[in-house]
Amino acid sequence: MAEANPTDQASTGAEAPEAPEAVGKRKPKPFNLYTYKNHSLGDYVEAIAQFGTTDLYSTEPGELEHRNAKSRYKRTSRKEYVRQVARIERRQTRLRRLRALNRLDNQTEEMAGLQFPEAHHYIGKSQNEFDHIGEFLLTHSEDPAVKDFLPKLKKHLLPRVLEILRTEVAERGMGIPNVQVMALPNPNRDSESLFFRSDRLYKHRTLRINYTTYDVRRGQDVINPRTSHRDIMVLADTESNAESERFLYARILGIYHANVVYTGAGMLDYEPRRMEFLWVRWFHAVDPQETGFSSRRLDTVKFFPMAHGDAFGFLDPKDVLRACHIIPKMLLGKVHLDGIGMSRSARDVDDWHFYYVNRFVDRDMMMRYYWGLGVGHVYAHISADPRLRFPIVQVTLPDMQSHPTDDVQRYPTVDDVQPHPMDEDPVNHPGVLNGLYVLVGPQPIDGAMLEEPLEDPELGMEDRETDEWYDSDLSDGAKSSEDGSEDSDDAISLES
Repeated sequence: MAEANPTDQASTGAEAPEAPEAVGKRKPKPFNLYTYKNHSLGDYVEAIAQFGTTDLYSTEPGELEHRNAKSRYKRTSRKEYVRQVARIERRQTRLRRLRALNRLDNQTEEMAGLQFPEAHHYIGKSQNEFDHIGEFLLTHSEDPAVKDFLPKLKKHLLPRVLEILRTEVAERGMGIPNVQVMALPNPNRDSESLFFRSDRLYKHRTLRINYTTYDVRRGQDVINPRTSHRDIMVLADTESNAESERFLYARILGIYHANVVYTGAGMLDYEPRRMEFLWVRWFHAVDPQETGFSSRRLDTVKFFPMAHGDAFGFLDPKDVLRACHIIPKMLLGKVHLDGIGMSRSARDVDDWHFYYVNRFVDRDMMMRYYWGLGVGHVYAHISADPRLRFPIVQVTLPDMQSHPTDDVQRYPTVDDVQPHPMDEDPVNHPGVLNGLYVLVGPQPIDGAMLEEPLEDPELGMEDRETDEWYDSDLSDGAKSSEDGSEDSDDAISLES
């Protein structure tokens, strides 16, 4: 007997109840004109350009804005609060605009420093931050770093101001007596003729130093006294060839400019001249004899004592070579173990007993200590060690056309040059410099005499392709090759 079909039973009986709708199902949204976004479709293009596409933002910022209004209400007296809330909102808006303008000025100043790579340095033109000289000296009267601050500053600025005036006299074609009067200034007398406009020293946060690297490229160091990147190196004012006396190192305490008026002998007018200067704290070498590559150790320096007359001073930014890397010698610890320093301006609370000068911080820095070998380090070319001016040996070969082919092999070449035998002290040998052997002067080789190499105005280094023996002999070889001579093969081998 066949079983009954359940569908047939359902059709014969009462209708089955409808299944309930799924929980959480979206309700249909019919189109209606009460929806706001249907009326703002024409503004979508402009809104997307200002705020982005509609899927990138939500109503959350607008909802959270209620908190700002409520926070402003708490600052009112609860009486006539609408006007008070409006004033608070306007005040906050003005402050926000000022902050935006300040950021824009900083960006503009930073871009200005990058737009002039040919300039030696760049210091901002802003005069927003300044120290009043009288207040500054009174506030730091007990600070040893500020001792004789103003006399030292005037003594530093006086020759620079007079140099500017002499330049202006020459440009204007004025009388010679004014130049003669300013030629021999009296620091003790004429320094009293320097005045600072408004008695202000204008502070700056950064100093940008542009320099030429050893491979004739342009580099830039950004120096900020408030950070650890505040140490600099300058050329020493000495003619000594000692490696320890070629550079001086300092830590910048402040970057300033002042508008200076000179009223002494030979004055031109009462117009102020902008003078830029650095307030620095000097390092000095601990053991000048134990420096250089031959000692196989880094140069050691330390700060002058606070009471020393040369501990603090002023420096022209044009004299700065570049920033340097000073490393604390942590083995001997800090100077102030109690964490209390003597000078707030010098921030000596973080001083260490000794420091290392890292000459290997980059390639350009290392080449500065190979005195005279950096092509871009023009300052070292004239005073370079003369032993470095003979790095390439020139050999005069006899005329190949006047000798048979079998005799050509006995003539010396550059590879046949043999160095002088070393003395017992190879480090101090005249042919050894910083552990590298160099040939000095002409050397006899199998009866042939080496010619004196031509001195290059920059480094005294000659290119092999421009040597006289190279050009003349190859030109002769080229002529003989046209004639079918056997000497041409030997001449070509020299070129290869």
